[in-house]
Amino acid sequence: MDGFRYIFASLVLTAGLAAGMGPGAARAQLPEPGMTQEAPNPLTDATVKPGKMLLYDLEARFAKDVLERGGAGFADWFADDGVALGNGAAPLVGKVAIAKSANWSPKDYELTWTPTDAMMGPSGDVGYT
Repeated sequence: MDGFRYIFASLVLTAGLAAGMGPGAARAQLPEPGMTQEAPNPLTDATVKPGKMLLYDLEARFAKDVLERGGAGFADWFADDGVALGNGAAPLVGKVAIAKSANWSPKDYELTWTPTDAMMGPSGDVGYT
């Protein structure tokens, strides 16, 4: 995370809302619980660039941290001025507010996900999965 803060805008909390995306938006099938999808293979996928691989690596580290530490791991990945969007809830603004809300234990609540794609901006300092 050195020098690169992950921008997270409700992907994890609202992954199930793919049907709410606008007309013509790209949709992908989310994997069933317990199933995993591997990051793209740069040897067989011609679209893979270093920025895309960086995003997949960050996403995998983020997911692992959340799986192991629950809400504390989730909140730690936000920038100090980050925003978390939830299903119809008011936005949580700032890392402190997000940490107060993300107080679940990984023993009580398991949050898992797998990205279906990633895109890094041309400048290499902003990307999304």
